[in-house]
Amino acid sequence: MPDNEKVISDPVEGLLSRASSPASEPISDDAHRLLKVLSIREVQRLNSLSRASIYRGIAAGTHPPPIQLTPGGHRVGWREEHIRAWLQDPLGWKSAT
Repeated sequence: MPDNEKVISDPVEGLLSRASSPASEPISDDAHRLLKVLSIREVQRLNSLSRASIYRGIAAGTHPPPIQLTPGGHRVGWREEHIRAWLQDPLGWKSAT
């Protein structure tokens, strides 16, 4: 590997750094999906759960938690990749944290 290449262990960080470089290639559909953030309404539409059920699942560790989009957590969203993984096995999904 050339000395000027940086090894990136986080795929999202790698996608973001490539996306911000001026000579980068267009972001692939798969990469774009990793970066997509869903609103609570979009999450509800995908999993057919109420807002209260989603937050109960988050508290119990059985539903993916949101990420903060603004300081103080006034605006949150869910990474689409996390919701899609949950949809594959809702009863068997466990939080990585």
